[in-house]
Amino acid sequence: MAQIRGTAGYHLGSQPSFGGPGRPDATNDPSPLDAIREQTSKIEDWLDTLSHPVKPYIPAIGRFLIVVTFLEDALRIITQWSDQLTYLHDYRHSTSLICF
Repeated sequence: MAQIRGTAGYHLGSQPSFGGPGRPDATNDPSPLDAIREQTSKIEDWLDTLSHPVKPYIPAIGRFLIVVTFLEDALRIITQWSDQLTYLHDYRHSTSLICF
């Protein structure tokens, strides 16, 4: 699978980059940023191969977590109903018409 890195395929190679050959003080020594980019590229490739078997299931996992979040919130509301009524009455000064 081809990946786009660097200039993201916008053909910006003609523009001088920071620390590139366009600068008058540029040397042939490799930049520390180039070494970091090389290492992060290796890590990114490793993570991509590691996560490849899980990728088809990510949408289902996300939907499941959203549903579980709503269920947990509903359970919390039910179990803490009296605390919520106390809060509404004491701090928000609501009437008892809302608090059934």
